[in-house]
Amino acid sequence: MDEEKRFKLRNIQAIFDVANVRILTMKKGMKNAYARLERLHKAGFHLEALMVNAQLVEHAIKNVLFMCHLKKDVCMQLNLPNPYPIIQVSDKQLAAFTKDLEDFNEKSLGGLIGMFRLISDEKEVADELNKFNDKRVETIHHAFNGVKDLEDFDAEAHKTVEDMSYKKAIILLGLLHQKIQDEITQLCEDFKNSALGEN
Repeated sequence: MDEEKRFKLRNIQAIFDVANVRILTMKKGMKNAYARLERLHKAGFHLEALMVNAQLVEHAIKNVLFMCHLKKDVCMQLNLPNPYPIIQVSDKQLAAFTKDLEDFNEKSLGGLIGMFRLISDEKEVADELNKFNDKRVETIHHAFNGVKDLEDFDAEAHKTVEDMSYKKAIILLGLLHQKIQDEITQLCEDFKNSALGEN
């Protein structure tokens, strides 16, 4: 294997290692959050459970966006086309999207859902996430302004987090995350096998 291919292989392996650490961290965080959610539900703290669910949604979207960024980096290392051609309308838009990917910790949940919508063809998931976010904003942002009784907001929060379409969207986000990780793994394996086959 020539030096250039070894260099690419090292870079790709580093990207892959970051992806694996991210997966393990995400799974640990989700497991901890689900245990807390269960306790909140059992205690009847549905408004609080909605807040934790919102953080889970944000976390899941950020992880999908992070994996997209890694996949794009792997493709660049391998001189493959950008896997997200939908955002290549213009160089300016691509640069803005890349900056958004790098700064996604600064985005609101609505902004993250917008980014997800740009890179994904999962329109149904994005729509469900938007509906969830609209309900979240309506409930959380107005729960303490005295317009309605707090118990009414709590009941609305309970309905929101028990909505099966919301739960389906969260599961689909997890599956999409796994799919992107599998695609990165396959790209790395294909390159490694190709590079080793040339020796």
